[in-house]
Amino acid sequence: MDDQVLTLKFGNFGVILTRKMLFYAVLVITACLAIYVFVLVESGHTHDARPISAITWAAFSRDCGHAQWIKAQRATENKFLSEYVNMGVRWEGYVVRVMMAEDEGTAQAMAHSATVLVKMNEGDEEGVNGADLGLSISENSVLQNKETLNELRTGDHIRFEASLAALGDSNHLHHLHAWKLEKIEGRMEGIDI
Repeated sequence: MDDQVLTLKFGNFGVILTRKMLFYAVLVITACLAIYVFVLVESGHTHDARPISAITWAAFSRDCGHAQWIKAQRATENKFLSEYVNMGVRWEGYVVRVMMAEDEGTAQAMAHSATVLVKMNEGDEEGVNGADLGLSISENSVLQNKETLNELRTGDHIRFEASLAALGDSNHLHHLHAWKLEKIEGRMEGIDI
């Protein structure tokens, strides 16, 4: 890089660049990557409502649950990516815990203004600390569901609409992006927090 001119050879093909042109090329590539990472990728991390599919918790748990993941990790991940990721669901479950972003260290403030940990049914042995999945809620969705979120307590029966965002494993819950929460009749007692 001490020379004013840089020569690159690829077989019979060669390129001659000045240090200034190389510097500009690196800046342009860096700017393009920054735009991709901070704008395009982040815009894909939305919590917008999606059409509701016919996927049930039972079918999802059978195909992509923790027991299936233990048996065949790669196959389960491929099944999730090919059939379930970003699909909208309307499921019911029981609140394990509600965490707001202002609660220190509990939610990712930029993308997730709230998180609701949900136990799907009493017989489930899936999940950590009693929860089977985590619903992350954007700031806009928190505003739309503020009254419901303020009322929710451990054991409350809820119906939610969300899209499947990430597959759970031995260390993580299934992750969904929720846009609608509704408290319904019924409670589950003895949920482990």
